[in-house]
Amino acid sequence: MLDIKLFRENSELIKKSEKNRFKDVSVVDKVIEYDRRWREKLEEIQKLKHKKNKISEEIGKLKREKKETEDLIINASKIDDEISKLEREVQFLKEERENYRYKIGNILDQSVPVAPTEEDNIIVRTFGELK
Repeated sequence: MLDIKLFRENSELIKKSEKNRFKDVSVVDKVIEYDRRWREKLEEIQKLKHKKNKISEEIGKLKREKKETEDLIINASKIDDEISKLEREVQFLKEERENYRYKIGNILDQSVPVAPTEEDNIIVRTFGELK
């Protein structure tokens, strides 16, 4: 399976290889799209966790001062719910990305001859006797 970094940095190479295999190149775009969305959701989760940590610090500070913390606790609970929802979505996006990644073959070597159609490809070598 190809490294996800290759999809991010050099997707045209993968598309060319898939085209030479007479495969659907839109699968590469799907991998890239799911990866982009996956990374965006991870970033959202990190921002929410940061926000929750700030609220937790504030709650601790207010409790030491014996002040009301009910609103902040409710706010933190809402953030937890949002994080849980996003984590499920992140898991789904990662699974979809990986499913499409498994459908893509390795990069063809430059020495592999490619004809206009699959039927026109030349036989480079054979093994054993043909029946």
